[in-house]
Amino acid sequence: MDYLTAILKETLRLYGPADSTFPRVATEDVMLGDLLVRKGTQILPNLKIVHSSPKSFSNPQEFRPERWIEKKDPGVKDPFAYAPFSNGARRCIGEQLAWTEAKIMITELVRRYQIDIERPYKLKMECRLVYENTKPLNAIYTKL
Repeated sequence: MDYLTAILKETLRLYGPADSTFPRVATEDVMLGDLLVRKGTQILPNLKIVHSSPKSFSNPQEFRPERWIEKKDPGVKDPFAYAPFSNGARRCIGEQLAWTEAKIMITELVRRYQIDIERPYKLKMECRLVYENTKPLNAIYTKL
């Protein structure tokens, strides 16, 4: 289950479905580096950029679930470097349910089916309302 959790975390780090759908409004004037953000300004954080930062994750474009088990990358320990369910007071209330459901669903699928995809397939992602692949991925389920 630890490795399954690591796979899910790495998937959400690289392909989070809602990487730019958490708008915020500044409640006071604040400096972000050299940038002054005035009170009342709407901010739309882009988690895709945050989750791909080489400061937080070594080889950030590589799918490597082991990083969540090894815990060597700074982003694995920093709650603001990895936030697929947002963070702080506005964190998703259904996060724990989502983790539990995902683990149960994947465990049951893998237990009951051999899963493959039609080949050849080249994954290409695009940011629309959510971050998604541009063409359908047809899975082939063979009952075990």
